[in-house]
Amino acid sequence: MARPTWKSWHLLTLVSIFARGALAAPTAAPTGPSAIPTGPQYTIIDDYSDQWKFSDGWGTYGRSEDNYCAPNACLVQPDRTKAHAATWSEASAAGASATLSFNGTGVSIYLVCPGKIPLPDGGVAIFSGEFSFAIDGVDAGSWSIIDNAGCENYVYSARVFERAGLATSSHTFTITNGGSGASDLLLDFAVVDTGAGTTTTSPPATTTTTSSEPNTTGKC
Repeated sequence: MARPTWKSWHLLTLVSIFARGALAAPTAAPTGPSAIPTGPQYTIIDDYSDQWKFSDGWGTYGRSEDNYCAPNACLVQPDRTKAHAATWSEASAAGASATLSFNGTGVSIYLVCPGKIPLPDGGVAIFSGEFSFAIDGVDAGSWSIIDNAGCENYVYSARVFERAGLATSSHTFTITNGGSGASDLLLDFAVVDTGAGTTTTSPPATTTTTSSEPNTTGKC
């Protein structure tokens, strides 16, 4: 399906720690935004772009007050002024996936990492991440933060995937939410290296000089 239009009216309460046996070795939770490459060869593709295709289980929020998830419906409340283009797409269902179609030689994926949220009963909701990746349908690794290691505060532009050196052609990238039940995926944007700004260095041209002097040695 191309673009979900429904709202994900869910109140997440089962958010404490991840089960053992995560997809990958634990990764330290991001503490600040990641660097975003700039230059003529880089293109930012927002989650709102039609280049993204979503499975069932997603909601898209933030563009306006009309599609912002109300506090009594969603525990996760990012500041939309800090999300790219004021939008993000969220999935908490295990197996929910999003696929990006792009042309280029590399791709990086950026998310919003939810912060710890106080609960009415005095507890704390801790949202972590457990995500797997594929390039052109082939496994491309995974990323996870577990054991109460969620972000202390909301972190925007958190890079969780980066791949360079792809053939200059069309590709697909897929991110899938993990199956532990505590993983919350807030997709923000991708950065694609189109290769447009790269240059190829050629060897210097060979210059041939013709002399008007007669050849007296008999050699060419």
